[in-house]
Amino acid sequence: MYVKKGVILLVVFLVVPIVVSQTISDPVAGTVERVNLQCNDGTWYGSCNDKGEICAGGENLIVENVATLEKNKRYVFFGFVEEKCNSYKLVIGDKEIPLSVTFPEGKRRVIADFINYVNLYGMEINVKCDGDDLGVKKGYLGRISNIGLYEDLEICEYKETVEI
Repeated sequence: MYVKKGVILLVVFLVVPIVVSQTISDPVAGTVERVNLQCNDGTWYGSCNDKGEICAGGENLIVENVATLEKNKRYVFFGFVEEKCNSYKLVIGDKEIPLSVTFPEGKRRVIADFINYVNLYGMEINVKCDGDDLGVKKGYLGRISNIGLYEDLEICEYKETVEI
């Protein structure tokens, strides 16, 4: 009886890591939800180096137009704006970060990938053009993690779906 339980546990411990590794490396199969942060021009926003990407599904750090950022951490911001402008800036407290603009599906998306060098606690976040506040739709601010440097599959807190 103990041999039977041992064989069952052995099979479970051998099969589960294989299933998990296939699930994480194969998002096309629909078993892991990931957000595509690639813009129409092919730029992969969220990349911080050749071994890093943002953890898709991570929490949005913007809550009621306020966020807290940690010192020496890398972040990505993106959102949609309606107003046309020559120079968009993301403003967090008194910090101004230039934004890139892309046009996915005819919409104007503003994006920034940046490192924060000071702790910012409960700071208001706005997108500005020539000093005027602009309305941002679907704004997202997330911390970028170097998941390629870690062996821990839980580093991005992947949500898996199991099909039976």
